[in-house]
Amino acid sequence: MTEEKCFFRVALPTDETRIFDFCDRHFFQHEPMCQFLALSESKSWTDQYLRSEFHHFGVMPCLDEPFSILAVTPQDDILGVMLGKIWTRDNATKSQTLDLQIIQYLSWLLPRKMVDATNLIQFSEVKCGFNPVDLLNDLGSETLFIGELLCVSQQYRGQGLGQKLLSKSVALAQEQNCDSYASLATAIYSQRIFLSSGFSCKTEEAYQECTSLRASPNFE
Repeated sequence: MTEEKCFFRVALPTDETRIFDFCDRHFFQHEPMCQFLALSESKSWTDQYLRSEFHHFGVMPCLDEPFSILAVTPQDDILGVMLGKIWTRDNATKSQTLDLQIIQYLSWLLPRKMVDATNLIQFSEVKCGFNPVDLLNDLGSETLFIGELLCVSQQYRGQGLGQKLLSKSVALAQEQNCDSYASLATAIYSQRIFLSSGFSCKTEEAYQECTSLRASPNFE
């Protein structure tokens, strides 16, 4: 993929459906946590609900403001996405996805996959501290950019496209006077991109810690 065949632009609200479709093809099947939940393997109501949650709480909030980056062809076909959102101490909140407490109380009534997804969210937010409130405090930050998702089309991986998306996202965050940038990287591909771009690892957990969450963990 040459520079002449790839352009970078800010993601717009009108890109919402295309971004979700892109993630459906290139993210759900390869991202370790999505693989663990097997979100792409069936069309059950549970899978559809969890994918809808990802759409509404993972994609849509990142398009409210022009802070996400797309890599596109001259025909505007999406080749890669770097979704993110800016948080300050005034707007920082913890997860809005799934009512964690209710799902825990009703775990014996709900599909196993929904409980597993709830445990993953808790693992990320509580044990790893990956939520805007804790990150702002831990980093001593006033304005924080959180990269929510980095994904490149399968056929263009290994060509530096992910690195360029991240570089442009960091530059955009700096233009918005963000004093910190954080992202959750679960796939080895993404981890290598962040580490080679000079990021340091704040928290690292073994993959087995996530895949053993069916033991109904308590992260309080």
